[in-house]
Order: sequence, then structure tokens, then C-alpha cells
Amino acid sequence: MTDSPPLPAWVSDWLVAQARDWQALLQSAAAPGSNAAPIIERYRQLFLPQSAQAALAGMPGAGAGAAWQRWQGAMSSAGALATAIGIDAYARFTAALASTDPAAQPITTLAELHDLWVDCGEAAYAEVAHSRPFAAAQAELLSAFVELRAATQTDAP
Repeated sequence: MTDSPPLPAWVSDWLVAQARDWQALLQSAAAPGSNAAPIIERYRQLFLPQSAQAALAGMPGAGAGAAWQRWQGAMSSAGALATAIGIDAYARFTAALASTDPAAQPITTLAELHDLWVDCGEAAYAEVAHSRPFAAAQAELLSAFVELRAATQTDAP
């Protein structure tokens, strides 16, 4: 990432709270006698396609549940990287707009403003997309999705 200004306190607090809440939810769901099942069921209904929901409902054992939790963890990791890219793009954009460099191209149209935003977003994405953590997060997301799909497939012809 670039040398961007630190995150506003509320963004940092929100990211920490989000990570803590998801971790607590996953830990409580794994605990014996957990009463987090209704919460997890609501999330499953919200984010899982209906065909996969039907397959999960009819599956014995915890294989699909473990696959679901793995996929949720992978989505969380990929989402954290996407959030970091967005925050970096915003920092680049605000820095470019605040620049007093006489060599900087002045923004006189909405199209130029849009182009600047796209350039900042592409630069932020390119920096993260070529990193090992991004490649690892994408690989885990794909593997977790394949595992989830396999766990929810039915043997219907």
C-alpha cells in the first residue's frame, strides 16, 4: 500500500469490531450446546443459494457446516483485503484532489473526476493484487467455495 494517512478511528474500530464479532460467532457456533444456531441459520438463508440451502438441509453430519464455516472465513479474509483496497483508493483520491502540485492536471469535468477515481482505484488494486496475501486469500476463497459446492451437491440425475 502507499504511504496513505492513517485510517479514521471509526473505520479502524469498525473493522476490529467486525472481525471480533465474526470470530465470536464462529467460536460460539462450534461450542457444544451452542444457541448461535438460529443466528447462523439466518445468515445461511440470506447468503446461500436456495438449491444449496435445500441440499444442506437434507445432509446428515457436519461436513456441509464445516465447509460453510470455511467459506465464511475465506469470504471474511477476501473482504478485509477488498476493504483495504477501497480505503487505499480513497486515500489516493483525496490526496490527488488536495494536491497543490502545479504539474497536476486540473479537474474541470465530471469525466475527469471519474477518471481520477478509476486511476486511484486501479493503482490501489494493482498494489494489493500482486501480493502474496491477496493470492493466498483468492486461492483459499476458491478452494472453500469448491468444498462448499461439493458438500451441497445432491446425487439427483
